[in-house]
Amino acid sequence: MTKTAADVVCLDAPKNPRVAVGDVLKTFRQTLANQYCRLVHGSISRPVAGKYRCWQCHREFESGW
Repeated sequence: MTKTAADVVCLDAPKNPRVAVGDVLKTFRQTLANQYCRLVHGSISRPVAGKYRCWQCHREFESGW
């Protein structure tokens, strides 16, 4: 029994998935902003629920322990 074109359904992920450029730029911008905050801002909160918060830009960072 052979499959016709109407019987074939492609539900698999593409073999060469492309990463959206917008997602890469968003991740890069967030990483750059987080590193800037860690270097420049000196006021952070005490860890609450495993996260620190910057009092100047309100970013949250994992405590790592």
